[in-house]
Amino acid sequence: MKQVAQYKKPCIFIAYDDDDDVYFVRTALRELNSDIRLRHFANGRQLLKGLDIAPEEYPNLILLDLNMPILDGRETLKQIRKNVGNAIPVVVLSTSNHAHEKELCFEYGANSYFTKPCNYPQYLEIIKQLKAEWIDKVLV
Repeated sequence: MKQVAQYKKPCIFIAYDDDDDVYFVRTALRELNSDIRLRHFANGRQLLKGLDIAPEEYPNLILLDLNMPILDGRETLKQIRKNVGNAIPVVVLSTSNHAHEKELCFEYGANSYFTKPCNYPQYLEIIKQLKAEWIDKVLV
């Protein structure tokens, strides 16, 4: 697991084309009194360009939608693993709850997979869990 310097403010990159989902994640982070920066990308191509940075500037976590225009989440996930290896945890958050889709994502290198919730309280619980697992544990 990647260790993060204590002086670095935690950051999540989120690649979603739906502004409502980004709003829910941002609101959940605020509600959790988190100082995590959230950087939004509307598609996979933009995310990959955003990852063209020094490794010490990598985000602590990437949240990835599967169904995006230009470059979908599946191809984006493959490119992330090809370009940066396993240095960044990637969590897929998708409307699809098909077992085959989940298996493919894990095969491509996803660290976790969640079906997008239908309401904000469920979003809050997912973000709370992700924060505890992928941010809080490495900021020691």
